[in-house]
Parts: sequence; structure tokens; C-alpha cells
Amino acid sequence: KTIEKHKMQAIKLEIKAVDRIGLLADISQKISAVGANIRKSSAKSGGKKLFILKYGLDIKNSKQLHALTTKLKELPEVKTVKLK
Repeated sequence: KTIEKHKMQAIKLEIKAVDRIGLLADISQKISAVGANIRKSSAKSGGKKLFILKYGLDIKNSKQLHALTTKLKELPEVKTVKLK
């Protein structure tokens, strides 16, 4: 999927991570830090402390998306970040 420059686009992101206290807050902070907007979010257990988070986000461009995925992967608990 590609994102056009200078146009806010709604995307869906799926994050799989090992659950811990404060994880949602840390992920939300990373999303805010790159200037993306959370439109929708959901979370469910994936078993064995694995947490599956789904976000609907407004993103400006592919550069912003790359910055976001890089920041999310800095969290040691985050195992995968996928654009859906």
C-alpha cells in the first residue's frame, strides 16, 4: 500500500507485542510523537501474554509511516508491526 504526499490518509496498523503494564500508553506516545492521529483502536489477547493491537490512524505520508514503524519497533515488547 502506498500513501500519497500531503494528504491525510486513513490506514490500519496491526501490532503484536508481549503485554506489560504501560504498553498501551507507550505505543500511544509513539503514535503521537510522529504526529499521527488515532481514529480507532482495539486490543485482544493472542495467548501466552501476546497482545494484538489494531489501530485506525490518520497518516500524512509514507515518511511519517516509516518513522512510526521505526519508533514502535524500538519498544522491546513489540514483535511485529504490519500495515493492513
